[in-house]
Amino acid sequence: MTKMHRDKHQRTAYALRRLSVAVDRVIVAKTPEDKQRAMAWAKAWGILGQFPSRN
Repeated sequence: MTKMHRDKHQRTAYALRRLSVAVDRVIVAKTPEDKQRAMAWAKAWGILGQFPSRN
């Protein structure tokens, strides 16, 4: 079986999708711990996708 290599645009699109899911999780989080965990994932996907932060 051969491994599929994704180009930069595909990797960026995937990171953006995962970032979107993480932000959705932040919005619906019921506890502060869940919110912090989701924010950490959102930050990680933002860094991986090389998206600029507002900080």
